[in-house]
Amino acid sequence: MRFVAQTHLAVRAKAPDVQRIVHRRRRGANSDVGVATRGVRKIVLPQSLIGFVFNTAILGFSINIAAGMVG
Repeated sequence: MRFVAQTHLAVRAKAPDVQRIVHRRRRGANSDVGVATRGVRKIVLPQSLIGFVFNTAILGFSINIAAGMVG
């Protein structure tokens, strides 16, 4: 019984580390970046729009291929 109690304490001590890792992964999925200067904004806006169009095209092609395979 004493061994189980020590093991339980060891597991509890490691739990915050796991929670921190999971939190970092969740936080890393969404990168909010503050764009401070006008020059950087002129670069970021077109790049964001190109990325949006590219991702939309990939999604559209994927749906088209899936629909073609089904019917």
